[in-house]
Amino acid sequence: MAHTDSFFEGAMDNASGIATLLDIARHYAALPKSSRPRTMVFVGTPDHHHGSAGLNKIRDGYDWSKVAFIVNCEHPSQTLLYIFGGDLMTSNAISARRWYANGTDVFRKLVYNTLRDFNVSVYTVPETNAGGSLGSLTSKAPAFHIIDHVIYHTTLDTPDLVPAWGLEDATRAFLSIIDKANRMTRREIGAGTPTAGRGRQ
Repeated sequence: MAHTDSFFEGAMDNASGIATLLDIARHYAALPKSSRPRTMVFVGTPDHHHGSAGLNKIRDGYDWSKVAFIVNCEHPSQTLLYIFGGDLMTSNAISARRWYANGTDVFRKLVYNTLRDFNVSVYTVPETNAGGSLGSLTSKAPAFHIIDHVIYHTTLDTPDLVPAWGLEDATRAFLSIIDKANRMTRREIGAGTPTAGRGRQ
């Protein structure tokens, strides 16, 4: 899933998440159905910044009994910024992201290790509760995301601060996590168990 609305220019928040969602959809649409062991549903939510009616309808009206896990695409790439000489200084690196995963220990470790393996830098301490659009859905099924947050909700949220290589690394990591998780049973992921709503400790 990815939210489709934004403040100001919205390059990172959340055009970058939409780009990730579309690339994931494009990748799997090009594969034969036999190579996709689970049904995939792609959702663009319209009301992250303007109320939550659409997201609440998904949360309360969707049949979650068959959902193995949720992937949230939200703010996946941002230039690493520094305070320098009383102003902001850009760099040629990608900023570390907040991150969240719940479900079983095995699933959470899969998320963390795969992000690391694809050079997706994240905070040392994960979110206890998911931020962004994912927050209201984590009790429904195992879920994960990364989310950057320095330039969002500002006029700095422009394409030149959303590096394409950061999007590529994040998207490749997400694809790898999805592929590995699709070889796991729902029980191994944590779907349909009390651990589905538990954040990483």
